Amino acid sequence: MRRIIIGIILGAVLAWLAVRGINWGETRALLSGLSWQFVLLALTALIAGNFIKALRWRLLFVHEKISTARLFIVINAGTGINNILPIRVLNEVLSFALLTLRDKLDAGVVIATIVVDRTMDLLATVAFLLMGILLFPVAEPIRGSIYIAGAVFLVVSIGLFILFPTVARVPLLQRVHVIRSSYDALNALGHRKGRLAVVFLASLVFWLLTGLSGWFLATGLGLQVAFPAIMVAVVATTFLTSALPSLPGAVGTFEFGVVYFLGILSSSTGKEEALAFAIVTHLVFFLPSIFIALFVFIREGEALGKARMSFGSWMGRSHPQPQNKREP
Repeated sequence: MRRIIIGIILGAVLAWLAVRGINWGETRALLSGLSWQFVLLALTALIAGNFIKALRWRLLFVHEKISTARLFIVINAGTGINNILPIRVLNEVLSFALLTLRDKLDAGVVIATIVVDRTMDLLATVAFLLMGILLFPVAEPIRGSIYIAGAVFLVVSIGLFILFPTVARVPLLQRVHVIRSSYDALNALGHRKGRLAVVFLASLVFWLLTGLSGWFLATGLGLQVAFPAIMVAVVATTFLTSALPSLPGAVGTFEFGVVYFLGILSSSTGKEEALAFAIVTHLVFFLPSIFIALFVFIREGEALGKARMSFGSWMGRSHPQPQNKREP
């Protein structure tokens, strides 16, 4: 609850900073002149990027049978839930629930692939933020983001590939199926370094396509912004919205991130132009996954209900509540 309250306050403050001093007439004129052909191109690039993201995740399943199309739906459903609710971890919870309850995949394997997938995504984020520093000397303010992302990547990598395999080999822990299957999945991936390299390459392609989608939208608004500037602004904003508590859909936080980073990376872009770009990009990036999440919720409500009960029982074990006596 505290995180939600902080997210509401922080999102409202960042939204105010994003729109402070804006000439709304100019912003409306930019939005009304948006070229829908470029919106379609942006959606195409975005969908292609998400398909690459699903293919990346599919490569992490060494022995299990799961289609890339299914993972595409699961990824977007999880992202859509994240975009609706302020609790970011529900993305992973929903993905885990769908793959274990609906698709009957081993829980330990799913956990291992989710962690490796997020680690590769974080590494690609660090790479593009570093590119921002190299290409744009004025991008010094994002150095802090690089330090944070790099530190998180280092800690997760040490835990994932050094500490966990060491601890998981303890005979007593090997009796726990989830730990043993997670260890086996990570061990199998560790012997396939070529596949991990392809997974990292897919992460880079995903972000490039996401940046291309943003560039199409900027072009559709008539903005003259170089692709690298859009690329770095999109990556930095996405990292910001994932790291900070925020309102549902990252409202306010997303707009602030785009306006702030684009203002640094492209000095010729006015605040009204940056805000118009932020609004359009926010809608195009967020709405498709929300629609997919609603579709999945309607189609697979039973599995989602089981997921909710499972998560609730887990929370109950973490915070025991008094048991009510059952009526005879």
